[in-house]
Amino acid sequence: MSQFFLLTVLLALLLVAGGAFALVTGRVSAFWVRRPVHPQWWGASLLVMGLAVGMVRLTDLTVFMVLFLCALILQGIALGIDGVRK
Repeated sequence: MSQFFLLTVLLALLLVAGGAFALVTGRVSAFWVRRPVHPQWWGASLLVMGLAVGMVRLTDLTVFMVLFLCALILQGIALGIDGVRK
């Protein structure tokens, strides 16, 4: 296996674990985004992003881009639902 494939699998697992943690506990594990985001939307976006990164080697690039852009839209919603708090 190539190192790139192992890194993508590791990144996908970390994203899915972070998304599942945010959905189950209602807390975001990354300390730099805890305050300004809504945890359920953030968890859903990390799950979709982990799915996209995990499937990058198995599917066409267009499928990856659609899933990744959907994850970015979900992250934008997570930031915009409560607004950026100071």
